[in-house]
Amino acid sequence: MSGWPAVSAASDETAKATPILDWLKQDYDLGRGHGMALVHVITKGPQISGKHVGTTGTHADASDMLWLDGAATNPNR
Repeated sequence: MSGWPAVSAASDETAKATPILDWLKQDYDLGRGHGMALVHVITKGPQISGKHVGTTGTHADASDMLWLDGAATNPNR
């Protein structure tokens, strides 16, 4: 991704959210909520909490692992 902010490194849990959020807003006009979701992936990877796995509603997830290869190839869709 062009314009990567000056953070310590991708996939680094010490990276701060603010420069990443600023970059996503400036280059992609992405809001804070979706930006924070990307900050999680950038700093912690695709593993998420199992809190909503198997539930229904807005935040329901089929798995505790985010699918990052695009909706067209997602086996859970």
